[in-house]
Amino acid sequence: MLRKFQASSFLLAAALGAIIISAVILSGSVWNGKSPMVSSIGHSLVEEHDVGHKASASKLPMDVRQVFYQHDKAGDANGSEKYLKINDNFIDPDNHCEFCARIEYNPGPRGEAAVFYKNDKAIDITGAKRVVFFAKGEKGDEAVQFMAAGSGLEGKQTGKELYQNEKTALKTQKVKLGNDWQRYEIDLSNASNLSKVTHAFGFNAYKGQQSTDSGKLVFYVKGILFDNNDPSNPLPIVQ
Repeated sequence: MLRKFQASSFLLAAALGAIIISAVILSGSVWNGKSPMVSSIGHSLVEEHDVGHKASASKLPMDVRQVFYQHDKAGDANGSEKYLKINDNFIDPDNHCEFCARIEYNPGPRGEAAVFYKNDKAIDITGAKRVVFFAKGEKGDEAVQFMAAGSGLEGKQTGKELYQNEKTALKTQKVKLGNDWQRYEIDLSNASNLSKVTHAFGFNAYKGQQSTDSGKLVFYVKGILFDNNDPSNPLPIVQ
């Protein structure tokens, strides 16, 4: 009987020892990051974090007026609103103008006025290949120059250039607008730096450039988007 008790005690002690040793080994694996389960869970969490990070970094296509919602004005526009008025929430259902931008320019002493949509914080739009937008004139034959992807600009009233550091922005040749909506593109392949864009999109209106009327000039813009599609028929750029 005594021998049986001693044998049972020995077996019980051995079993307890094995459990303790296994627990220590498992604990060491966990603490050393070697547990297959913990490693698998950690890997999944890292993957989820990476996916979330990539998703949050994706900005394209980008609605310009939602991100670059401030105005930087130059020329006649930099000062009194009597020369240039811009309404970013203009509605005219009859002309398919739902919260489009209406720009009214009454020529002042400089004879030209410009507006850029800007953000004080530089925005990284690396990967964008073009700006797509729609524009129309109130009467037709309005001459407007469009601009895009500027960095660190500052509007001026006087001087040869409308903006300080304006060479960072792309400028199209003057466009003669029609009196119905037309789709336009600006190719961004020659942009100076798409990782630090502060001035996303702009336009420049000129005195006496409308053959039907040399006075007030009114035009409309909507649907301004940065995207990563290849340009198909972009406006010519001023070199």
